[in-house]
Amino acid sequence: MSKIIRPVLFSSYFNISTDILFDNGLIDPFINCDTPLFIDPFLLEKSQNSLIKNQAVNRLKNQFQNIIKFLIQSKKENDAAWKAALRLLNLHEAQVTSLGYGHSGRFGSSRSGNIKITILRVCREIIEVGFEDPELICMMNFFEDGIGVDTISDLTTNIIFDDLAEITKDFCQKYNIPLEKRELFGLNNRFVNCNVNAASQNKCYDLPVLKNGYPIVLVPKDIVKVLQSDIDGVISQNYYIRDAINRYWGNVTKLTIANKKAAIKRSTFEDVHNFETLLKSLKNFARAYNPSEDEYCFYKIKEIFQYDPIVFKNNKTYQINNISDVMSVVKDTIHFFKDHIENKNLWEALWNGDQPKMERASQILYYAMADSFCRANNIDISPEADMGRGPVDFKFSQGFDAKVLVEMKLSTGNVVHGYKKQLEHYKKAAQTEAAFYVIMDYGNNNFDKKLQEIYKIKNDLITQDQRASDIIVIDACKKKSASKI
Repeated sequence: MSKIIRPVLFSSYFNISTDILFDNGLIDPFINCDTPLFIDPFLLEKSQNSLIKNQAVNRLKNQFQNIIKFLIQSKKENDAAWKAALRLLNLHEAQVTSLGYGHSGRFGSSRSGNIKITILRVCREIIEVGFEDPELICMMNFFEDGIGVDTISDLTTNIIFDDLAEITKDFCQKYNIPLEKRELFGLNNRFVNCNVNAASQNKCYDLPVLKNGYPIVLVPKDIVKVLQSDIDGVISQNYYIRDAINRYWGNVTKLTIANKKAAIKRSTFEDVHNFETLLKSLKNFARAYNPSEDEYCFYKIKEIFQYDPIVFKNNKTYQINNISDVMSVVKDTIHFFKDHIENKNLWEALWNGDQPKMERASQILYYAMADSFCRANNIDISPEADMGRGPVDFKFSQGFDAKVLVEMKLSTGNVVHGYKKQLEHYKKAAQTEAAFYVIMDYGNNNFDKKLQEIYKIKNDLITQDQRASDIIVIDACKKKSASKI
């Protein structure tokens, strides 16, 4: 999985305020890494952007209608109609939007042709049952393991790319951001300079371009959602799916995503009307990522990257010569984060009302604070973060030998296992013994008992002359306002 190092915002690169993008209904993307948000085709009709709500929606439906039309005409796989449908399924990773799984390169790669074939086969099965609504293609990630929201997102992005490019062009012209002509070329969706004199059949787009020659396309913020699947919400809304799960597998809480998808597929195929119910449910359930709730702190970290560097400056001078120096820097970043959580109201970013946000929120927030701290204090190391499908983990390194890991967990989770097993696994993989285990304390009743057990594990390791990871607890509980203290 690619690592994210020192991200740069579109707004910073082109010297405009991130608030301008927000007020225009657009995401302020990182230009050198991706944010794990994905375009949901069911959100297009709900968008406040008129171009998306009308033109993009029609473009998407027309493309899907053509795919279904060819599948209906097809008599067998690999005949002319089948191949025509296959050509219309562009699942190439749409890197120009800077959304997705945190790739460090700005060119995506095409997905396996097997995924395209699987999509067409499932579509054909559904058509044979008697359901021919073109939007059935948007439902594929609820039927097949290996087809996720990222697959459907890239398919959607590639279809509505012209509309996203037009939105980007209009915004940049409005705020005097320079544009250059770029031509989308070849199967790998690579961009090249437009040769207006050549007889090219590819379109030219006016887009903002980075110094490396790669363009960026802006995306409305009300058509994206997080990776988290809507499967559980769909199951809770549909009695026939819940009934199928009870009949086939039993307790839904113990099922894998693959099991849940299999149950949805099996129950839906029992009756053509179930497809209509499922499609309606998916449309109703679709919700864009909410900036005001900011469940994963994506908007908060962009705000942090806009802060004056003086906020992160201290009075130390750092010299990084060995592992002890790296440990000292990492410890300072954690205590800097701890101070802002416990004493300077940053805890507010970790709560939605009376509910703590996801674990990833605190992890991403720490990443932004640590990165900004290193930049402001002229420290030539920076946290690497894996923002992909799995947990977020952090590594600070200077050369091959000086590596320090940071593992962050919520007190509400299995923190004992995290310290005893998970962190040790990460250390072994990174070939280092230096690590910090940070626990975000949200005030749950049995945390003291868990903490005692963790410290016992640490003390036992020290007694056995083994290296034990440092433990830092951060009080992330809701605080009273100054007027109520």
